[in-house]
Parts: sequence; structure tokens; C-alpha cells
Amino acid sequence: MGKAIKEARSEVEQCAWVMEYYEDNGKVLTIDEVVNTDARKTFVIFESLGVVVSIMPWNFHYWQDLQLLHWLGTQSF
Repeated sequence: MGKAIKEARSEVEQCAWVMEYYEDNGKVLTIDEVVNTDARKTFVIFESLGVVVSIMPWNFHYWQDLQLLHWLGTQSF
């Protein structure tokens, strides 16, 4: 990607940390949440939206890919 080895290693370590975080906390982040309202029962459900495709330049950094995936995972369409 045109980076110095030191910068590349740092980026890989950062990406590995994020992937480990989602491995450890992914299930907790997608648990249905009960919400207090005037209705009998209200809750928020996290469901898959299907396939998401992103086209990025060949030299796009892994960290930016992970940020995009996180952003897509937090959006409600």
C-alpha cells in the first residue's frame, strides 16, 4: 500500500484489535433490547439486512474498511 513497514504493522495490529473486540462483543451488541413505552411490549431487534457490497480503491487501508463495516452495522435502513 505504499507504507513503511512500521506503519503497516501498526495498522494490522489496530485491525486485529478491532476484530477481536467484535469477536468478543458481537453477540452482546446484537441482543434484542426491551424499551419502555406506553405499548404492551416494545423492543428493538437487530436483523441482518443482507449482502452489503462496497467497492474501494486497491490501496484502501484495512482500518478504513473496518470503519465502513462498523458504520454500516450501526445504520437502520
